[in-house]
Amino acid sequence: MGIKEELKKSIILAVISSIIATILLSIVSEALKVILPLLGLSSPFDLLKFFQLQLQFPLWVTVFIFSIAVFTTAFSLRSISLGKKGVGSFTVKTKPLYSLEKGTYHKFNVDWDYIFGRYSINSPESYSYVVSEPICPKCKLEMDYKTSGFLRKKRFWHCLDCGTRYEVPKDVENIREAVEKFIDADFRKKRKE
Repeated sequence: MGIKEELKKSIILAVISSIIATILLSIVSEALKVILPLLGLSSPFDLLKFFQLQLQFPLWVTVFIFSIAVFTTAFSLRSISLGKKGVGSFTVKTKPLYSLEKGTYHKFNVDWDYIFGRYSINSPESYSYVVSEPICPKCKLEMDYKTSGFLRKKRFWHCLDCGTRYEVPKDVENIREAVEKFIDADFRKKRKE
């Protein structure tokens, strides 16, 4: 997909998003017009005071909680725009929507299919994402993860086609994330050259 197509797609998504936001805002506005008089309130700011009175919190605590909610929402939206879902340290990397390159990377004696790209066309960062489980370098089949042994457990990947076993590194906790870091480092090196 070329840059013009991506730009066109982004503009269409922005227009659709703004239409949906406008519709939702009008629905919320109409709902508030009905709900506020039922609660004996005249404006949305009175709603904030209403919750403060109902929960018996001082106004500064209510404003503080509201500020945290706004900050968390803004941070979540930023994380999503960078290709991560979640908040803070509980983010999960998602597959890039705009692929710059697809390929196979050889690490830990096995192959890994990956995509290098961006979550959106406006994202400032590109990143790698390992698409599959490890692939056998001999027969190109996704392998199973197995353990063996009772006292000294050995971890390995097992190819169902050729029967070859590849040892899983003991010193690497999250292997998929480590492979993604190696791919990112290689792309950074390529950019410098």
